[in-house]
Amino acid sequence: MAIPQVYKTAAEGAIASYNYTDIAEGTGIVTFYAARTQDSVASHSILTQNVVYSDIASTAVANNVGSDTWGKKIDWDFDVSPFNMPQTIGGGKANISVSWQVTSPATGTAYGNLLFLIRKWDGTTETEIASVATVTRGQADTYGEVTSLLDVTVPKTHFKKGDVLRVTMEGWARSSDANTGMITVLHDPKARTIHTFDTSVLQVNMPFHLDL
Repeated sequence: MAIPQVYKTAAEGAIASYNYTDIAEGTGIVTFYAARTQDSVASHSILTQNVVYSDIASTAVANNVGSDTWGKKIDWDFDVSPFNMPQTIGGGKANISVSWQVTSPATGTAYGNLLFLIRKWDGTTETEIASVATVTRGQADTYGEVTSLLDVTVPKTHFKKGDVLRVTMEGWARSSDANTGMITVLHDPKARTIHTFDTSVLQVNMPFHLDL
């Protein structure tokens, strides 16, 4: 008696290749790089699998808030191009590597932290999936350079054709006086040398569900 052959349907929206797989979690990991682009109208924030030169390799934002209370100084949406077929993201851990620094005014101490939110954007509605924050950094009259590696569990989430994977980065700051300090974030896929950082790459390793 012949043994019947069963042909499994291809995984919905399977990505042809992953940077690596995590068999224990049942995920394929895709590495994205954050970058800034520029056109004739405005600058844009993207997530790309290509190691390109960012239009600018780092961005500095004044962190003075006028009082010693937290204020949001950065709110950037790094978007992947819309999916051209359905995808299932999550079911494992994403990790984010980011290099950043805090500077302080001469007469006070500034503090800052970064918050990353993983979201689904359908062109109308933004749905939060997971979030993770860096440890608060503070510096007095000097650079506080740090490269943070963050882990966040991403629940299994369906993306239909045309949906966008979005990683939002918020930068929060406070200062002991109203003088201007800075939060600086690095975001260059080409890893250009900036100050004394080990890397200027802002990297997101995102888990995609494997139909094992």
